[in-house]
Amino acid sequence: MTDERTDVPQLLALSAETPDALAALARAYAAYLAPGGPGAAFALRDICRSAAMRRQHLKHRLAVVGRSHAELIDALSGTGGPADPAMTEIAYRYHAGGALDWDEVFGGEGAFVPLPTYPWQTKRYWPGEQHDEDDLATWILGRHSRTDFHADSTLADIGIDSLAKLQLIIELEKRIGREVDLAALDRLRTVGDLRRWTSELEVAAR
Repeated sequence: MTDERTDVPQLLALSAETPDALAALARAYAAYLAPGGPGAAFALRDICRSAAMRRQHLKHRLAVVGRSHAELIDALSGTGGPADPAMTEIAYRYHAGGALDWDEVFGGEGAFVPLPTYPWQTKRYWPGEQHDEDDLATWILGRHSRTDFHADSTLADIGIDSLAKLQLIIELEKRIGREVDLAALDRLRTVGDLRRWTSELEVAAR
């Protein structure tokens, strides 16, 4: 497919756990959208719709607007020109962390297409080691996980089995000074889920 301009400007919404990961993701999309890149074969609307509706929306966000693959590449590099005011407002709301109705933004059905993978920014945590900037979940997982992890790592994949969960509960109860529901922990799937849950527990315990 050639880089044809669309009548309606399209919004590409990207997000990541860290600023560095977000910058790496933007570079990956620029390469994906470029002539000869995998994204050159797909319609611009399908790419943007897939990115918005088939990806988790994380803490650090970027939204760019364009009518063609080339315009989105320019916008990702910060050299894009003026965009549609309505789409610019939507981009601002997304960047600020707002919730959007993606069906309304993209107007109905469309195809979902393959996208660049997330550029994980991994960090090693050694048992017993605590970093001042780490949240409670990261510190606890660093003591019990058998491998490196990131926000979308599943607890099962990093070695958090039933015994590890019991140990997590004990440490959590010591830390926050209140009883913790094991069933609630069992319902959590990923490291990101655990971080949000432990953060809520700490807030409630204050």
